[in-house]
Amino acid sequence: MRRDMVAELGNTCNPDAIGTRSINAAFAQDERLLRSVSDALSQLSEADAAEFMALSNCFSEGAEAACTNGSPQLNIPGALGGIFLTNAVADSHSDTSRVYSLTSRINHSCAPNALAFQRAGRRRIYAIAHIPVGEEICISYIEDYSAGKHAEFRACVERVADHAGIDSATLLAALFREQLFVKWGFWCCCPRCAPLAAKAEHALN
Repeated sequence: MRRDMVAELGNTCNPDAIGTRSINAAFAQDERLLRSVSDALSQLSEADAAEFMALSNCFSEGAEAACTNGSPQLNIPGALGGIFLTNAVADSHSDTSRVYSLTSRINHSCAPNALAFQRAGRRRIYAIAHIPVGEEICISYIEDYSAGKHAEFRACVERVADHAGIDSATLLAALFREQLFVKWGFWCCCPRCAPLAAKAEHALN
């Protein structure tokens, strides 16, 4: 993620979010996961394997890549699992997940200018707004809570917010940002989140 789109973990972070994040980090080093990813990686060409290892690993502190002289370092503890969990996209039609060497590099925004669609093992990116030359293409990593299927959840959040004297829109944004942290380790500061980041953090405490 770009530094201006990411907020660092603060001292007031919800302990439950940190705990869940820790569980995900532990799963990134699960032997069965590492074995499965390693087996799949062994079937790729050296160039394709190097591309995989160069993808972001949000479970490796300060490590954006795991390559040396263009060769993937397959023996780095947890690297395979971390890279896979950071970039894998689940296939809703089968019990599989795929990593895409190009579209896995697209950053998140809660106000995206593009959408990602998967079909027949391919992931396609479509613009949903005019994107000027030089502007970054961003997608939303998870479905926003404004989607119709989340109506019941929104109603529940609105009741809680009303009881706590908190703005419901701020609380929804706070919960959404927390989900992003739990899965990808960053606090979103996109154009939608930045103006209410402080209030959203307060709403979770």
